[in-house]
Amino acid sequence: MDEKKLSNQISGYAQDALDLARRLFFINRSINSPGTLETLKELQTNIPQMEIKNFSLLDGFLDWDLPSRWHINKASIKSLSGETVVDFAANNLHVVSHSVPVRSRMKLVDLKKKIHTLSDKPDAIPYRTSFYKEDWGFCMEHSKYLSMHDDEYHVEIDSFFTNDPMSYGEVFIQGSNVQKEILFSTYICHPSMANNELSGPVVAMALIRFLLSLGEKPFYSYRFLFMPETIGAIAYINSNVEAMQNRIISGLVLTCVGDERNFSVVKNKKNKNFLEKIVIDKCKEREGKYSSPLQIYDFAVRQSDERQYCSPGVDLPISCFCRSKYGSYPEYHTSDDNFDVVTEKGLAGAIDVLVNSILAIEKTMFPKYRFLCEPNLGKRGLYPLMGAKKIDSQIRNIKDFITYADGLTALEEIAVLLNLDMEDTTNLFEKLLEKGVVY
Repeated sequence: MDEKKLSNQISGYAQDALDLARRLFFINRSINSPGTLETLKELQTNIPQMEIKNFSLLDGFLDWDLPSRWHINKASIKSLSGETVVDFAANNLHVVSHSVPVRSRMKLVDLKKKIHTLSDKPDAIPYRTSFYKEDWGFCMEHSKYLSMHDDEYHVEIDSFFTNDPMSYGEVFIQGSNVQKEILFSTYICHPSMANNELSGPVVAMALIRFLLSLGEKPFYSYRFLFMPETIGAIAYINSNVEAMQNRIISGLVLTCVGDERNFSVVKNKKNKNFLEKIVIDKCKEREGKYSSPLQIYDFAVRQSDERQYCSPGVDLPISCFCRSKYGSYPEYHTSDDNFDVVTEKGLAGAIDVLVNSILAIEKTMFPKYRFLCEPNLGKRGLYPLMGAKKIDSQIRNIKDFITYADGLTALEEIAVLLNLDMEDTTNLFEKLLEKGVVY
């Protein structure tokens, strides 16, 4: 692909991604809310191929229950004289997400127990939730909190709950190889935070546009998921785990990919994600141009949906890709996570790494053995039918190749494991492919 043309494409994608993030910023999202559905519909106007789907409250969620859909009309703290101290309309982070309704006149000493602030960030509003416990609360700037001196205040949260399903978005781009998929997963459940929330979805949209722009089908199939964090991934895995284990050969969770600091990778639990290796190489190539040195984190610090995709019994080849890793940058989960943090250049860096990683993995083969135990090589013309006193090196190579053909180990890695050059390894792969031993 022409490098200048690709560079111009990436630049255009980054501009559009930033514009889209700005349009989505003030929508009040949660894990189940009208704002989540509104966000998906806005994404769908940009990518009509997106399917908006639902998990109902009656679906299985493994060890979890799906929270009811949260609606909120207004919320405020006011002095008895009518002066507004906190207003949900000014910033939707002011209310603890999924707060139950309340309308009361409260003493300040009691109200303060329901207010969350950050003393070390006196001008920032923290983000807090109560998804799985009936509760309520407000979040506000610590500096404003310190200015509250009246004995009593009027408190109102006008909210209610309905038994509507949890919505998520899915885009499937079918490649020539329908049996092998690359997964990109991101989340849509946080209100008014640019890097932690919106950078992931808008960068995923850019990748979809890139794949759709190719003149022919990609070799691999690609699946993009836009879901509420944690409960969305759990629900999706519960419904699709067998198909995911059979088809997904590599994938990434995309989050916090919009700032201009470093690139970050949270590694796969079993070190079995070849896309992770490609992304690390692409990040290193771009140090200085788009970021400071790459930060690589062990799976032990997992915090996003890689937790679910790599959980015991699921064990998918999924890693997490960020710019500044979640929880590691000062604006994380506060109102300071805005468009001073997320920039066009930051988004362009992430898109550049990921687009070029897609182009690289498209050239990579992942042989997968078709059977259980060793195949009958003789009836396929791959082994002497009368037996042999000594298994020659060619037969040994076939059996060793099959051992590593798990669908997750790249042909280049198999060549190293077998101590063969790429030409011999490729010829061996093509022979086994022709005989129906691998695919």
